[in-house]
Amino acid sequence: MLPTQPSRMRHGAALMLPVIVSLLASPATRAWSQEAWSLEKVVADALSDHPVVVAARYRVLSAEGLSADAGRWQNPVLTLSGESLRPGADDFDVSTDAELFAFVSQSFETAGKRGHRRRAAEQDVEIAKLDLQWVEREVVYRVQIAFESTVAAQQKLALTKDSSERLEQLVELNRVRSAEGYVSEGDFIKSQLESRRFAYGQKRAELLLAQAKIRLLQSLGRTQFETDFTLAASEPLVDSPDEDELRAQVSRRPEILRAEASVARATASSELANALAYPNLTTQLGYKRNGPDNTLYAGLVVPLPVFDRNQGGILSGRAELAAAEAELTVTRSRALGELEAALEGVRQTREQVEGLRASFIEQADASLEIAMAAYREGASDLLVVLEAERTRNAAQELVVDAMLQYRLAIHELERSSGGPVVETLLETTEEIGR
Repeated sequence: MLPTQPSRMRHGAALMLPVIVSLLASPATRAWSQEAWSLEKVVADALSDHPVVVAARYRVLSAEGLSADAGRWQNPVLTLSGESLRPGADDFDVSTDAELFAFVSQSFETAGKRGHRRRAAEQDVEIAKLDLQWVEREVVYRVQIAFESTVAAQQKLALTKDSSERLEQLVELNRVRSAEGYVSEGDFIKSQLESRRFAYGQKRAELLLAQAKIRLLQSLGRTQFETDFTLAASEPLVDSPDEDELRAQVSRRPEILRAEASVARATASSELANALAYPNLTTQLGYKRNGPDNTLYAGLVVPLPVFDRNQGGILSGRAELAAAEAELTVTRSRALGELEAALEGVRQTREQVEGLRASFIEQADASLEIAMAAYREGASDLLVVLEAERTRNAAQELVVDAMLQYRLAIHELERSSGGPVVETLLETTEEIGR
């Protein structure tokens, strides 16, 4: 359960997220984001043609086909037979000496077997549809996780590039100042080493971004992994869950609905097993030719349930029903536990984001600017500048990680509650300022 807070504190994380995004986004990032893939786009692509989603849809069609057959009547049987046949005999005339039969048999199911079988098949269709919903939800969740991780990797690469560019400028400054004798050659070498360290970090960030993009393409069900694309940063999210509303949503999770459908299916199967203890009736009606006489033939076939009254099937049906009911209880308990864990995750990550106000990055920026200005005037040591650069980079990466964990927690809450529990926050500059 999310804690109740005053309005200003409740929306604190949401209000500062747009500010942090604007501080983190480099000009290059803002330029390509207009044409980049959005989260809505990749989710829609995954749901349209992901192989596992397509396979689940075909399973629904398969279940519907079997359901259509489950309620059909049994086919009648045409029987043609002859008796007293003496082929090859000189005194045999088939029209006068043989007994010929032609009759149709039709079985009629008793005790409502056809209705029970049809209801069981209908529940199979419902289970297949709920399996499809579950598959779609899992695909969406995996895509969301991969997307958010890739966006974070993009942001970290942009931060590393920004730091690398500043350090290259510092190296060039020290190159000139060292040649003129204003700084020692040691400062020039230190700045070179730090620049190379950040250049290595940039290569590492590029590798991590490429790997994140590949994982995103895997989550989309792709078989080709071209990574020459960019992603648009997701809109800031504000969590607005209500505990009672979430609990109601949990009851609509595909797993719970599937477990309930399994109970209904097991009930229909158990009732069918009970009905199978009663024999079906088979009627026969036809034509009999006995020598020169033409007659009608009628019959009724009634199996006698002396030995087999489907005792084992009845026992199995009852056991399957009890197992399905127990599984439903377990599924509900698991879903509620996952919801509580997801709520706690949102609570914790939101507190972390609230602790990283926009001033956190602004202070790191100001510290670096002051250190750089003092160093240019000769009033500060190079190590102070390098440490300020490292601090600024670490602060920005900390914010990126905190925002990533917060967004992942929101998506986990969506998944655990069985439906969307977030709203896209579109705050104006004036609202953010207030």
